Amino acid sequence: MSPPCDCAIPRLVFGGTASGASTAWPAANAGLFFPVEIIERCVAYGAFTASGITAGGNFDLGIFDTTGNKLASTGATARVASSWQSVAMADYTWEPGDYYIGMACDTTGTIIATAPAAGLCEAMGVAKDDTAYSSGLSATVTYVRTTYAYVPVFGFETQSVPI
Repeated sequence: MSPPCDCAIPRLVFGGTASGASTAWPAANAGLFFPVEIIERCVAYGAFTASGITAGGNFDLGIFDTTGNKLASTGATARVASSWQSVAMADYTWEPGDYYIGMACDTTGTIIATAPAAGLCEAMGVAKDDTAYSSGLSATVTYVRTTYAYVPVFGFETQSVPI
């Protein structure tokens, strides 16, 4: 069995150097999308996030191409208060290249997140779509530069795959 790869968890974005805190999601139905470069073929077989102290509502975690087309997602998942949530998903094989990984929520319930300095998310290429959630992540999203200073803790569980 191949060792797990870190190709889909860019730690410089997810959590950064600040510790996370229970923070309200920026806006109901909004999605945040983080650019990632996949450097080796790998399979995403699950995803994870950490809910804050206020439960309620749903979230969806997804993989998107650079033009906003959804390639895979966990589907709508109920948030549980103060919980590390691992979510199974259908296997998705990532080929090397550029992608966005996204998270969207249907309420402003809390997620464990960091609040980086103003402008940092925009400088790192983070995008948003304020209407990304409708019973799960939309099949296509429109990337817009974000002014949100918000980085949720989330990512994908992956496994290396020989080419």
